[in-house]
Formats: sequence, structure tokens, C-alpha cells
Amino acid sequence: MSLRVLFLDFDGVLNADTTTVPPSTPLWSAAQLDPLLVARLDRLVHRADARVVISSSWRKIHDAATLASQLASRGFSGRVLDVTPNLYRSADGIPVVRGDEIAHWLDAHTDVESYAILDDDELFLPHQ
Repeated sequence: MSLRVLFLDFDGVLNADTTTVPPSTPLWSAAQLDPLLVARLDRLVHRADARVVISSSWRKIHDAATLASQLASRGFSGRVLDVTPNLYRSADGIPVVRGDEIAHWLDAHTDVESYAILDDDELFLPHQ
């Protein structure tokens, strides 16, 4: 089966300066996700017939099932397939960037037909 994958960041993508969050809201909680931005993500994923792989730093705090539940609680109806691995340093000791983690995930999943990255950072490899 060929997959279309969307690698997803949360901060700066699913929340923004205009997102209203009560001051007592815990970090990395569903309340920080803007329902309007989640709805846009939902439309994008359905139109592209894509599965989501979470590359956000939120994956370091929560597992894929918890992140999927948080998205669903804000209106997301797409499928969260996985999270990218947490890699800290390459074999030669060089710090890795998010693009390295995405490349590692793609190397392990050869059934991916195409992918896109939705992120507000530029922590990627030149070919990404």
C-alpha cells in the first residue's frame, strides 16, 4: 500500500499568537490547539488522502495515541499514523535536526509514496 504522509508540527502551526489560551492552561495540552487551525489541517489531510506523522516536539512529552486524542478533541478526524523518532546526535556526534528524524522515519517506511512537512521552523535537510 502506498502512503501519503504529512509530517506535522504543533507549535506555530496549530496554535498562533491569536490563539486564546487561558493562563492556567498546562503546556502541551489540547487547549493550546486552535480549533480553526485544526479544522484547516483536517481539510488538508482529507483532500490529500494523507496520514499524519507527528514531528512536533510535543511527541517528546506524549505518545502518538495521546496526541491523536488531543487533535480529535479539537475536531480533527484524520488518522495519526505515528510520531517521528527522537534522535539526539548522529554517530559522529553532530546534533540532529528535525529533518534527520523525518529522514530516519522515511527510511524505515518504504511504502511512502509522497510526503509534505507542515512546520514553522527550517530545521530540515536540503532535499526536504
